[in-house]
Amino acid sequence: MPFGRKRKLFGESDEEREETGVVGVGERVEPFALRYVREREVGIVRGANLIQQAKERFFGRQLSVINEREFDSQGYDKAFAAAWLDGATVLVGTKCNQLLKLDVDGKVFSKISLGNEAATAEAVGRDVCGIHSVVLNPSETLVATGGPDPKQCAVFDTQGLTRQQLFEGHRDWVFGMDWLDDEHFVSGSRDKSVKIWKFDPTLGPVAGPVGEHSTTDSHEAKVRDVKYCKAENAIISVSLDGKIRTWDPDRLECMSEFELNSIHRSEIACTAVKDSLLAVGCRDWIAMVDLRMDHQYWALELVHPDFSVRSLQYHDDVLSCGTGNGWISFIDVRRSQRYMELERPVCRGKAVRTDYHLEVGEGTKTDGPFWHLLEGVQTGNAVYAHCWDRSRSRMFACGGPLSAGLKGCYMGVWE
Repeated sequence: MPFGRKRKLFGESDEEREETGVVGVGERVEPFALRYVREREVGIVRGANLIQQAKERFFGRQLSVINEREFDSQGYDKAFAAAWLDGATVLVGTKCNQLLKLDVDGKVFSKISLGNEAATAEAVGRDVCGIHSVVLNPSETLVATGGPDPKQCAVFDTQGLTRQQLFEGHRDWVFGMDWLDDEHFVSGSRDKSVKIWKFDPTLGPVAGPVGEHSTTDSHEAKVRDVKYCKAENAIISVSLDGKIRTWDPDRLECMSEFELNSIHRSEIACTAVKDSLLAVGCRDWIAMVDLRMDHQYWALELVHPDFSVRSLQYHDDVLSCGTGNGWISFIDVRRSQRYMELERPVCRGKAVRTDYHLEVGEGTKTDGPFWHLLEGVQTGNAVYAHCWDRSRSRMFACGGPLSAGLKGCYMGVWE
């Protein structure tokens, strides 16, 4: 198997670990402030390193004390994508093709017009796909998401949330999107293509791919997700057959191709990228691919296999994973490459239990033809998306029933 060696790729030696003083949750260490004062007295300055250590320690403690506040999402079907607009507002895309603005503090939902409600209703009735991506550009002035038809992309301004431009060219559902800069974004579709678009209002309200090198159809299977890796200046596309390709963003020429092992490419659903490290989520595994080292990778099995990875998100050097049974787990990528232990309080904080995950709430169920078949059976919600706000003190999570035939929705904030 093409596993990379953990220590060489991402880990530290025992000596490095001792030098930095970074420790696991529950280990006893000298307080950071006291250490800083003592080191300063002897002329040792480690300001940046100390701040990084403090962030890591704080995040580990934060996960042990945050609690869920669930929202009433009755009437919506499966929230597939989400992004924070500011510290109190989240933009959510659903399977029923609704773009929702959620006031987290006021618990108020506002529907955002996609620009053609008749086309939205027709597309939902025909395709039942919805909005799979909501992503802000680097300056956070624009947001790219799905259009009235699941084959379209749309760009909205983040202030008024009015549609600025619609993009047409895909022949099937759009699964993934990411910005390359403040004007260009990339999309991947079930039609096996990857396309680059340019936001330019002078081109009119509806635009297509711009330029000779704006489309590639070289994937042999459906493109499940796309990401832009700034560290490598490369577009990354992942298809359902386990093929990972990197593309030159200027000419959309394939720079490299890599294939995951057969056991690591079943039900590929999502990706996340930080620096040069790509995470790919599939049924039972998370594959961690180092884009710098000839695509070597190592894989981590889910805490409980068979529930499938549904969303991935980086928080500094911690990768969070949302699963099909409603769990969110956290992996320390840089140090241990293992799941973090969470000491969750029980019984009014007088006792603690150690878990490897948070578990989301029950959500709401929408009447449908299949729920009666599961009467008396406990069904959880898949976590299709989760994201942290700018302060890194709140995590929004959303999803719904994993089965395609069941209608329902979950939305909640952990703080």
